[in-house]
Amino acid sequence: MSQQKGGNMNKYKPFIIILIVFGILSYVGFTRVTLLNSIKQAENKFITALVTGNMEEAKKHADGKVLWHLNSATLPKAKLENIETSVVAYSNNWAQVDTTVEFSVNGINDIGWYRVELAKTGGWKVISIRQTDCPVFGRGSKISEQDLESIKRVFADYLEKVKTNDFKDIGKYLAGPARSAHEAHQTELSSPLIQQYSNLTIKPLWIDGKTALVKCTYKVDDRDAEVIAGFYKTSQGWKLVKI
Repeated sequence: MSQQKGGNMNKYKPFIIILIVFGILSYVGFTRVTLLNSIKQAENKFITALVTGNMEEAKKHADGKVLWHLNSATLPKAKLENIETSVVAYSNNWAQVDTTVEFSVNGINDIGWYRVELAKTGGWKVISIRQTDCPVFGRGSKISEQDLESIKRVFADYLEKVKTNDFKDIGKYLAGPARSAHEAHQTELSSPLIQQYSNLTIKPLWIDGKTALVKCTYKVDDRDAEVIAGFYKTSQGWKLVKI
């Protein structure tokens, strides 16, 4: 009888081992997801407070030099449109997060890319934040004719505003680094940068999700021009982010 019982136990032993291993892996996976979610939640709360101008809330999720800067800063207010967060490196006490933030001011959408560091000091707190360029990596996919036509129209409208020296309206077609560079000038030029343009063609180079790179070829005044331009698809459509 005991031999039969032992034989039955040996028969089910592989299944018991599988169940134990599965349980361990499930626990590890659950712990990892919980950790990542806590990092993302803390970072999203900080970014949301920062964009909407909620100083006290931003301070709750900041530490170190970021908290020090907030204590002497005045936050402008904007409407948060969207946050996309990717935890690129982490441990139980430190994390690095790449974030794409879409926001609007006076009804015009803008975009920003940030590298955020957090440390666990009585909860996850932001200890460093810096603006980065639009991320471009990986193998691109095929761009649709509709998106390509929309990108061409945006670039053509941008050139038209440059041609007429319409300083205020140029910003509507820009976002991210391109818009920041435009606004840094603050004042209109005494004369347009270009007098006329023609023969605009757009060649797709790379696209992944909401980000696209295209080659823009056109004739401006008496010379040929060719630039690699970067575009990002906001909730208001494609905008020029790099030129």
